[in-house]
Amino acid sequence: MIMTTPKILVTAATGNVGHFVAEALQKKQIPFTAATRNAGKAKEKLGDAITTVHLDFEDKSTFAPALEGKDIIFLSGPSATPGAEDLIMPLAEEAKKQGVSMLFLWLFTPPR
Repeated sequence: MIMTTPKILVTAATGNVGHFVAEALQKKQIPFTAATRNAGKAKEKLGDAITTVHLDFEDKSTFAPALEGKDIIFLSGPSATPGAEDLIMPLAEEAKKQGVSMLFLWLFTPPR
């Protein structure tokens, strides 16, 4: 049986939670893709060697390309945004549609 390395996507890779996940993966030398609205900021925080993909929770057209070929998603949503769950559910649905095998969700939503 041939084992392949899972393809990991870390959303909000420069955010309050996502950057800790990204740094932990880097420290363990586990390859991943950093999903971010700003690739320059990701490279500044995580280094020039980081692989990035554009993802904007408010632009559903970015979901499918960001998720393409991924096996595991660490989904850290826009927690400070009221109604954040409404922004991330379409991304989770797209992940399911694309056959993502594992999704880890970190979401804190402020009261409405």
